[in-house]
Amino acid sequence: MANQFLIKNTMADMRSLSASEIASLQSTNPTYAGVELLGYYEKGDTPAPIIYYLAPTNPDPDDGGSVIETNGIKLEHNYIGHIHVSYFGLKSNSVDDQTNILNNISSYLSDNFILDFHSGAQYYGNLIIKAKGGMLNFNNSEFIPTNDLQGVIRISGVKLPIINVVGNPSFGQTSFTVSDASSLKVNQLIQLEDKAERPDGLKSMNKELLKIKSIVGNVVTVYDIVRGIFNTGQVFITPIVSITNVEIKDLKITSTTTHTFPLLWVENAERVKVHNILCINFYGNACRLDSVYEGCTNNIFMEYPRAVSSGEGYGLAINESRHISSNNIYGNGTRHVVDYKCSYRCEVSNVYEPNGQSSCVALAHNGFGGFITVNNVQTSGNSYAVSVSNQGFNEENKSVQVFRGYKINNVDHIWLGRDINTYNAAIRFNGGDYADIKITNITANFDDSTNFSTLNSKSNVVHIEGNKKGNIEVENISSRVIGVLIRDDIRSVTSTVSGFKSSFKNLFAHRCFGLYKTSGNLNMSFDGLNSFTLEGHVLQLDRSGSQNPNYIEISDKGLSQTLRQSTSKLIVSTTGLSSIIKGTVPVITAGSGSAIIPVTDGIIPVNRLYNSNGFLRIIPTTTVTLNSVTPFEVSLFEGHEVLVSIGLANEPTQIYTVTIPGGSSSVANMNDLVLEFGKTYKFIFYYGKWRLIG
Repeated sequence: MANQFLIKNTMADMRSLSASEIASLQSTNPTYAGVELLGYYEKGDTPAPIIYYLAPTNPDPDDGGSVIETNGIKLEHNYIGHIHVSYFGLKSNSVDDQTNILNNISSYLSDNFILDFHSGAQYYGNLIIKAKGGMLNFNNSEFIPTNDLQGVIRISGVKLPIINVVGNPSFGQTSFTVSDASSLKVNQLIQLEDKAERPDGLKSMNKELLKIKSIVGNVVTVYDIVRGIFNTGQVFITPIVSITNVEIKDLKITSTTTHTFPLLWVENAERVKVHNILCINFYGNACRLDSVYEGCTNNIFMEYPRAVSSGEGYGLAINESRHISSNNIYGNGTRHVVDYKCSYRCEVSNVYEPNGQSSCVALAHNGFGGFITVNNVQTSGNSYAVSVSNQGFNEENKSVQVFRGYKINNVDHIWLGRDINTYNAAIRFNGGDYADIKITNITANFDDSTNFSTLNSKSNVVHIEGNKKGNIEVENISSRVIGVLIRDDIRSVTSTVSGFKSSFKNLFAHRCFGLYKTSGNLNMSFDGLNSFTLEGHVLQLDRSGSQNPNYIEISDKGLSQTLRQSTSKLIVSTTGLSSIIKGTVPVITAGSGSAIIPVTDGIIPVNRLYNSNGFLRIIPTTTVTLNSVTPFEVSLFEGHEVLVSIGLANEPTQIYTVTIPGGSSSVANMNDLVLEFGKTYKFIFYYGKWRLIG
């Protein structure tokens, strides 16, 4: 039996075997066991020699790498382990369109492949891989597309025909019933979807990627829980035959002036890793994941998109995906450096965009999605740093869908070229109801604030608009110069707003119009309020329609000394606020008491009651009868307690009384109440009136 190989230096040589060389491979007692190929275009241009064997029954066509047809015979090589693209004839640094060679490689690959490219090469063409998962090691090579209507690098699993769902699965469910589960499998990916449309008619808005845990009859149980709300029209699932263990690394893609599809695109996959990617000159998405379950994207650079209008110039797009962790994401001039749509339980850390053209990080591009955590964002641009948008909600969904489970931490944002007295926000929850939100450590400033001679409330570091369906925590928010640090509005004046708590802690602006403004929030607590230059009010609590705050708590210890020193720094101001507030009364004056000589209309102003630190001394210079209608101005706080002392203890010769007329609208006494010199009286504000309790 032959134990030697026919040696050929190049593929061209092997394709030109002579009749005698072919005979030496074919005979019953062949001279050669096969052909040893030392290179493809020239000797030594492949990582190692390849042995080809005679393949008399191989029906596969010549693909330039695994099957070679030459003078009526076929030679074959079965690649095991790593496959280098040079074995199929892919040239490094060629300006030729090599898509056909890439197609041959893609067709040959089997599941769990490992494909290696030349180091630092440049390729022209598109690589499309379907229904196979594996590793693409690009070795710092560059791809330039030649097909404008395809992704440059695209690897995808397969979606199957839809199956209808019985009923409307909603947040918290672990199972639901389908019309026919016979084709489904345990551990299969499925995409849950309803018929929600955007107001402009765009379809397929509400989706959620899930994984089947068990199947009993037609009841499908999933891992985790359903986290969306599927309330619109017929609900259905799309089963997915996913590819697994996908890894793509060390790749540069430079788009052309006409290419519009995503540069790097992974679809219908599990356990995906994408590392060290540079995308330049893109039009649509630079790097895109669709229906990916469990994965990570690290060190993704996306620079100089050639268009940034609506739908253009997106960096990392994560659509209908779950459990995706992203780290070190860099943009330069993107519309959205990170853009999520219908994705759940994801996390992104260390995001940088020095020249954002819209919302830098969009956590819910069309409103649907949730439970996404953001850490360490450094951005500059003309719009938001981080946003959650309701633009996909039609009227039916605005009162049903909920922005739920978002956590935003450590954001440093700079507005470029913006006027402080026009609308600006760094963190924006736009027009959707929300629950279980945490926003911490946010700083936002203007690139030039030297010309801001006046301030209004239009610019905010954090702006939340929607109805509370759960608690919200906001902590450590700061700015050098801002309109109102935090703005908090209900979605509409006719909406029912629950009493879930909003907690605000450590709010600071060096100069501001105010620290907090709400229109319709009912339940708030504050701890740590500070501003060196306050041009309006610290807190402005506006009623919205019939909605009035019913609980506000302000921690005394967290209130800065600066804001305690003057009645002009009054903690609470209102516009149209008619009902009282239950909670802790703010204490502004840091001293032991406050003295007042009642001379103006015989009215004790509520500002002095707030500023008294709980102890108000009235110093009459003559016998005084207070105003018969409003002797004490009413407090906004249910349970507000004040000690009222008459006269000065070290001047006993000035013995005058203060009379509160009976039947007034603000003090609950039927008859005249005479406050005597040297005595202290305790009043409490309940049910709209001050009441003497001691």
